[in-house]
Amino acid sequence: MPRRRTASTSVTCSPTAPVSSPHPPPAVLRNRQPRRRHRRDQSTRRRRRTRGTFNYSPTLNHALLGEMVRRVTGYGSFGELLTTELFAPLKMTDTALGAPKAWADRMVPIKAHFPPGGWLKSSDIEVMQEIVVEGAEMPWVGAVSTTSDILRFAEMIRRGGELDGVRILSPSILDLATTLQTGTAPNDLYAMLCHARGWDVPPGNFGLGFALRGEGVYPTFFGASTSPRTHGNYGAGSTLFWVDPDKDLTFVCLTAGVMEEGDNLARFQRLSTMAAATAL
Repeated sequence: MPRRRTASTSVTCSPTAPVSSPHPPPAVLRNRQPRRRHRRDQSTRRRRRTRGTFNYSPTLNHALLGEMVRRVTGYGSFGELLTTELFAPLKMTDTALGAPKAWADRMVPIKAHFPPGGWLKSSDIEVMQEIVVEGAEMPWVGAVSTTSDILRFAEMIRRGGELDGVRILSPSILDLATTLQTGTAPNDLYAMLCHARGWDVPPGNFGLGFALRGEGVYPTFFGASTSPRTHGNYGAGSTLFWVDPDKDLTFVCLTAGVMEEGDNLARFQRLSTMAAATAL
């Protein structure tokens, strides 16, 4: 992919953005409420992407977006911006960018388990507990929260950008962000995962920062029976939220146990399908 000298917000939100890398999950709080071969592999991967695949992982993309917004709004830090403009208005009192020292006794330890021979080791994920500390600002991975707070955030999305009389986003912005941007192209990472497991490769189904359910029957975090317009996002091997606007349904699951991504996908497909089946 050609190198860009400039980047717009649409580029950094896009699944085809040129700056991306794998992302570990957010930390979770206890809820108060109930050589040569390498070069050949790289060239093969580049050829595969030019044939209509994409890879989206928000590490550098979200860092750039966070700094763009911080500069435009004039806040001293991205954490201050989030607290003032999002967490406080939504009463997300148990959410922070970076783990506050005062919450140490509530932090749930992250435990990862991967099969041998994979591209990640357990220590690659568990080390995040030493990095996501008070004052650390990593917009793609560095938040701590509870299911109750993430539910408030997801409910704001479901209600078109408003919750309890407080408007955070306009409905038109959410419509744009949850509109398909990737056509029928598969996600590079999940295409490889599906090939390894003998699954049919689905479309990647990404909007601007949101993953989408899309049409068809195939492996998906959002389950077999949610509507095509269902949207949300997920953390690697661990967390998920989604909103089904047709069923008027919100789903949130945070875990501190990080599993191999294929197992994680199969797990959340089952849980999401069960959740959608209970909606009357």
